[in-house]
Amino acid sequence: MLEGINYLHETAGVSHRDLKPENLLLDSNFQLKIADFGLSVRQQYMQSTHSIYSAAGTRRYQAPEIIEGKRFSGSQVDIFAMGVILFLMVTGKMPFETHASLYDPIYMKLCVDDKESFWHNYVPAKQELRQESFSIYTV
Repeated sequence: MLEGINYLHETAGVSHRDLKPENLLLDSNFQLKIADFGLSVRQQYMQSTHSIYSAAGTRRYQAPEIIEGKRFSGSQVDIFAMGVILFLMVTGKMPFETHASLYDPIYMKLCVDDKESFWHNYVPAKQELRQESFSIYTV
């Protein structure tokens, strides 16, 4: 995913602006394909305006600046969405209850640097973690 987004930003000059698991596909060789460029924007457009204001994307994966109606960089909001996706892949849960907003009780813990309380929502008990870490599945 990181290589694909880097290619979009650095080589193709495009910001996707709607990254989410539903837009990440695997081909028959398990190669990741990034799909649905309906909300994407060329970076040369953003360079001429320096940022954009539109509320593009899926709310649960949007960066706070989009939700707050502030100016934003397309590449930066793609990176935020990738972080949400990777967090979801690792923990199986979203990093906030509704969306990245100061009104979200879990997201607010990150904003006020309350990491211990934040991670309490996601880290399983030590015994569960130990058992899950060493499970071996045979096919």
